[in-house]
Amino acid sequence: MVLRIRVGRDEGTLVGTISVRVRGNAMNLTALMLSCLLFTTITAYLFVENFQPR
Repeated sequence: MVLRIRVGRDEGTLVGTISVRVRGNAMNLTALMLSCLLFTTITAYLFVENFQPR
């Protein structure tokens, strides 16, 4: 997997680009997707448990 982040200026405007290239077999991609799903679930749980409206 390759993650590339570029930031530059174009005619006075700040331009940012993020590109991700994923290569691998199905087992590696499945493990990556499950890891992302688990991370998202834990992050949502932490937010919901600790959020206190003002």
